[in-house]
Amino acid sequence: MWRAELLHRLADYASTLRDGLDACRTDEERRPWASALAFVGLLLAAINDDLPIGAIRTLVEEEDAKFPFDYLSPDEAKVAEEAWSVFRDSLAEARR
Repeated sequence: MWRAELLHRLADYASTLRDGLDACRTDEERRPWASALAFVGLLLAAINDDLPIGAIRTLVEEEDAKFPFDYLSPDEAKVAEEAWSVFRDSLAEARR
């Protein structure tokens, strides 16, 4: 059950990232958004491959430490960080 919830939250986060990517005007602006979307793909594969929850949490913690959203405008950062937080928090609550 926790995987379905996690996938739902991950899809919400991916949609937010896609919206941000669509709004970019230059390749330089696109790079961090595309990198975050690539990480969503890695998470999707980890969840799909039934990696243990601990391994998924480790991946998320590592990404969380290096993805501060500081390259975004304040409005964009708020939306992206909120979607990431919802996903991250749902992972923290999984299988408790």
